[in-house]
Amino acid sequence: MKSKTLSPFHRGEQMIQQRLGVRDTMERFGSKVIRNFMPPQHQQFYTQLPYLFVGHVADDGWPWASMICNQDDVTEGFVQSPDERKLMLNTVPFAADPLGENLKSDQRLGFLGIDLSSRRRNRLSATVDKVSNRGFSVHVDQAFGNCPQYIQSRSLTKRTCDEKPSSHRFDTLDDEAKKLIGRADTFFVSSYVGSGQRQDLNSVSEAVEGVDISHRGGQPGFVMVDDNTLHIPDFPGNNHFNTLGNFAENPKAGLLFIDFKKGHMLQLTGHVEIHWQRDHQRHFDNAERFWSFHLHQGLWLFNTLPFAFELDELSPNSLLSGTWKQAKEKQINEQYRNSWREFEVEKVIDESATIRSFYLKPVAGELHDFQAGQFLTLKGKIDQQEVIRTYTVSTAPGENSYRISVKKQGLFSNYLHHQVKTGSRLQCKAPQGQFVFEAKLEKPAVLIAGGIGITPMIAMIRHMLFEATRTRHARPIQLIACVGNESERAFYQELQQLEENSHGFLSVAWVLSRPEQHLDIGKHYHFRGRLDEQIISQLKLDPSADFYLCGAAEFMQNSYQLLRYQSVPDENIFAESFGPASLLRDQPLLATNIASNALVSVYNDQGERLLEQQWTDQDGSLLEFMETHGLQPNSGCRSGKCGTCAANLKSGSVAYSSDTIDVARNEVLVCCAMPEAISSDELPQITLQLKAPG
Repeated sequence: MKSKTLSPFHRGEQMIQQRLGVRDTMERFGSKVIRNFMPPQHQQFYTQLPYLFVGHVADDGWPWASMICNQDDVTEGFVQSPDERKLMLNTVPFAADPLGENLKSDQRLGFLGIDLSSRRRNRLSATVDKVSNRGFSVHVDQAFGNCPQYIQSRSLTKRTCDEKPSSHRFDTLDDEAKKLIGRADTFFVSSYVGSGQRQDLNSVSEAVEGVDISHRGGQPGFVMVDDNTLHIPDFPGNNHFNTLGNFAENPKAGLLFIDFKKGHMLQLTGHVEIHWQRDHQRHFDNAERFWSFHLHQGLWLFNTLPFAFELDELSPNSLLSGTWKQAKEKQINEQYRNSWREFEVEKVIDESATIRSFYLKPVAGELHDFQAGQFLTLKGKIDQQEVIRTYTVSTAPGENSYRISVKKQGLFSNYLHHQVKTGSRLQCKAPQGQFVFEAKLEKPAVLIAGGIGITPMIAMIRHMLFEATRTRHARPIQLIACVGNESERAFYQELQQLEENSHGFLSVAWVLSRPEQHLDIGKHYHFRGRLDEQIISQLKLDPSADFYLCGAAEFMQNSYQLLRYQSVPDENIFAESFGPASLLRDQPLLATNIASNALVSVYNDQGERLLEQQWTDQDGSLLEFMETHGLQPNSGCRSGKCGTCAANLKSGSVAYSSDTIDVARNEVLVCCAMPEAISSDELPQITLQLKAPG
């Protein structure tokens, strides 16, 4: 942090803000919340704390992170604030702490005040006024508040220990240090920015223009130790980029890890590198970039703290972030993305009279990453025959299981409802599909669901709220849920809770076509009847919003026409359907050039020819054609969305009658593909090789 400029941010902070597209926003925001004084509530906050975290720079130019506290009474504060610009600290650094060796007048310090029990924190940078054998005083250069992201809740207790404090300096991490770092869910990082290469400076302290100390948190295992190097993810924060901005100008850091039970402090100082892209990034939940720390020197302070901390709970943001172990497992799992994996049913919950949810976790390994709105492909054995179906995942990315919510209305769904229970195992492929929701967009979204079409919508809503917690940006959502009556209404209480937790970013309207008599309109539901022009008009939907439709074919087509009548652009309407149903748009999504007839040859995975027959445009898709001739290739959704039916295309070319997922260049989705016409008078010839079952 830096005070002697018109901007509250120095060059390094500005460079990173510019790189990440938040420069103008942060300049406007920072000028309002970053002050050269403490507001009254900050003054009061600091005086109540029994401990503070302090960053400083030693005379040799290496930064250190320290902790100071009331060493006599762990429940009482030790800080006084006689005015908005001054703090008086009635304590001294711990014995052997580098802070005690370097503390002097005019030295720049960074302070982090944090109450781990309430997860509240504030930061300031300051300059030392006076130092005595009883404490020191500082005047404030910059002060601002911080949100509680990634702060784990901890309770403070007095620690009793017969062992005397001791210290040990080192330049190589020992096993005890590696274990503490490897299991840590919290550490503190100090950094600083200098005044450039001025020749008139008499000491390093004069060259220090501002010191910062910050908190870092995540799940245990979010820091990886590799010999004397630490690898650290950088999660979304307040966009100040104080720490990374200092690194950009001066790539050095001081780290502090605490053994919260034993009262040990592990202090490290060394060089840092920022990694804007790394192989692990796409597999490491919530990580936007990484940085590495290379040890220069370290210090153990054993049995130093007069108190201990008991972990109460991890922060919600930490629970949304990943660990190196999880990232590695996800990277390994990626090669099995298109393979069948065994999942166990963790629990089963009835959502309505006809809809039941199944929570699935992999027997081994991590869940595959997915996007809100995608579906899961399942395989089960029914009457000695393998049957494949697809169901939308109704949980959001980042949750610890897949939830599928299934309406009892067919062969596979009846199998799930009547035979699958907690502990049962199913074969699943990774989620896929193109009906997905982008939470980071600014424009509002309207979700229109008919019956079981609520399943992708609940995933999208949960995803938006998780992203709001993670990034502090919430995309406004309006849900219109259409069902017959109360007994058919799924996720009612869950949506009520989500709406309450959304801080106004989610509104839910229930449309019941035949509500029970005991239900009151306006209290238990919002509209009676089927979704029509009158209801759409009363909802006052924003025509510039993105509209997502999901339900039975007739429901989707009617909803689409209603929106088009309200002048909603076709390109703003996104639709998902069940089975072979597809939306008939004003402008076709896909132009096709389908042959009138063709010669189709089909081989099995061993290269044996199974079929050589003439196909005509009356035979439908290649899947229907093969089934007519007695073949049973793999298939699932029959709409080109799941990829289960993919076969190798050995020769010829095909056209698709609907939008499909992307497949490899030499593959074809036979469920919605037909032979493509060719320019010559010759008969088109298609040669397919089916993949091995399963």
